[in-house]
Amino acid sequence: MLTVETTRGVFMVPPGLGLLVPAGEDHAVLAGPRTEFRCTYFHTQLGAAPGDGPSAMAMPAVLQELLLHFDASDADLSLRRDTESVAFRMLRPTDRRVVGIVLPQDDRLRTVARGILDDPAEDCTLELWGFRVGASPRNLSRLFIRETGMTFAQWRLQARLRIALGLLLDGLPVGQVARRVGYLSVSAFVAAFRKEVGQTPGVVQGELLEA
Repeated sequence: MLTVETTRGVFMVPPGLGLLVPAGEDHAVLAGPRTEFRCTYFHTQLGAAPGDGPSAMAMPAVLQELLLHFDASDADLSLRRDTESVAFRMLRPTDRRVVGIVLPQDDRLRTVARGILDDPAEDCTLELWGFRVGASPRNLSRLFIRETGMTFAQWRLQARLRIALGLLLDGLPVGQVARRVGYLSVSAFVAAFRKEVGQTPGVVQGELLEA
């Protein structure tokens, strides 16, 4: 799993997909165990980037080969520019899962969000988080909705399920993944996962490992 953090959120990119980050967007990339990836830059003169913000891109075999070609080839500059133009025109957004978590901008909410991402199994209430960051639960609740479009509970659920995808890709059993992301009951985790993702964790794990 590749994790890309931008000012707009955290994106967890499974195998076989690409993430297009707009020009000028600050970002950091973290590669999980046994993960290899390639990245390249496209000149803004090639045209408007497809998608709105950081966007999932389909990665057909020919496009993957072009990226490998960029990495290994020392071809002349004009040929490289022509090849980059072809690759850019091949970029197509996909509806496959690139799972994004919207990061709030408020410093107090950032502390809460980072705490959940670092330890998704911790079951702190909004009241306790408010005590930790120096804000009332009501104020934090309003800020979460305003900055992420979700309630605190909804955002935490999204974060837990996104982290669960990475753990499933690592091959961890579903029961262990459930505990790692704060579920005491495997059946409750499976139900929440299926409601959000549309498939059970076991099915998704099989798809990810086959990709």
